[in-house]
Amino acid sequence: MKSPVFTSLLILTILSLPVSLSAQDADKDSNDVVNEVIDEMLSDFDLEDGDDKDQDKKKARRERRRSMASVRKPRIMASYGQAMFSRAGLTGETHGVTLYGASVGMEQWRRLVTDKDIIKVKNNGIFLHFGQSGSMATIDSSFDNVPLAMHTSTNLISFGSVDESGYGYALGENSSIRLLVTDQSTWTSVSPQTYAESLGPDQWQRLRDFTGGVRFGSTMAPTIEWKMGSTLSLRANYMWTQVLPRHMFWYWAGSELIEDVADGIASAMIKSFGSSSPSSLPVMNFILRNAIAYGFKELRREKMNWPFDTVAPLNVTSWNVGLSVTF
Repeated sequence: MKSPVFTSLLILTILSLPVSLSAQDADKDSNDVVNEVIDEMLSDFDLEDGDDKDQDKKKARRERRRSMASVRKPRIMASYGQAMFSRAGLTGETHGVTLYGASVGMEQWRRLVTDKDIIKVKNNGIFLHFGQSGSMATIDSSFDNVPLAMHTSTNLISFGSVDESGYGYALGENSSIRLLVTDQSTWTSVSPQTYAESLGPDQWQRLRDFTGGVRFGSTMAPTIEWKMGSTLSLRANYMWTQVLPRHMFWYWAGSELIEDVADGIASAMIKSFGSSSPSSLPVMNFILRNAIAYGFKELRREKMNWPFDTVAPLNVTSWNVGLSVTF
């Protein structure tokens, strides 16, 4: 019969085994653990026919799937540009606006399974733009407490959610050229700085319609972005924002529905092109969808809810360059 001391030592030894095993597991590299989990998940998709039983081929297939996984990282961006504003019926010279912008959000991209040299991109987040008009000489007169000068000028503040998508060409492991489409809602505050002396109250009212609150609108911005590595990106775009003096929901919804149908038709065509030639996706998506957005901006230049008979929006157009950083 074994002694109580021996029995106690045996029990302690058995109980210590899980602790020892846990300590050994803790020494594993966290990346190895993640890879094991991914391999286990991917193994459910492995076929057991013929040569697919070969372990080397399975491993290569899993590595390829892992390389196609979506990459999602936080991103901040700063931009600078020069803008002009106009409205149907607002005549005379307008003064340019220097536009500063910043955004924060998430960058997401993945390689296509059908062509690893083509990437699909989606950016989202929030943005803030501040437009500042340059100073100019004023005269000793004003309208609605706004000085009169040679030109009409205004400051702008815009904010909203980032909604960018598109495709690009991979240039290496982390570098790529991206062709993006932006069509998003915005809210804008307009603060006139001067009115053109040569005009009268009826003309000045064309800009004054947008003061005294934050106005709803929409922005399109075809963007070309060069991602130079895993962190830095350079970008350039043309941005067109239309600000509505008032939000007429049902007219706006009808106009947006027509644009959505047109965009849906273009997207179906792009998908068809991509099925036969994946390398055409970035260019065709960039051209067709931005052409739809630009066309509707033109149609709404004088009728903010085309085809419905509504008033003209304020049009703010700009060329911008920017720098983004991902973490």
